[in-house]
Amino acid sequence: MEEFENINPEVVEIKEEDIKVENVEPKKSKDSGNFGWAVLGFAVPLVGLILYIVWKEERPKDAKNLGIGAIVGFFVNLFFSTIFSLFLEPLILAWLEQLEGALALIGF
Repeated sequence: MEEFENINPEVVEIKEEDIKVENVEPKKSKDSGNFGWAVLGFAVPLVGLILYIVWKEERPKDAKNLGIGAIVGFFVNLFFSTIFSLFLEPLILAWLEQLEGALALIGF
């Protein structure tokens, strides 16, 4: 402590040799670009879109995968919904009418 008593607190000279840096690791980025984010965006396009908007600056790789997954998921969902509405729904309704007629004959 005695050697620091005569130091002017306003003027302190620090030499490079006096500085020790140990165990300094660069901060790992959370932006992995993992394919799992694309799967999430595909399965739940609304969540993919929201996370894309939130992460597009902070985690661009993950946001890109989410956005692609959300777009593909939306159009796949639209395609299958259209196929169901145009082709399968009329077939199911016709089958239900026949089933209703058959049940009426039996007495149900």
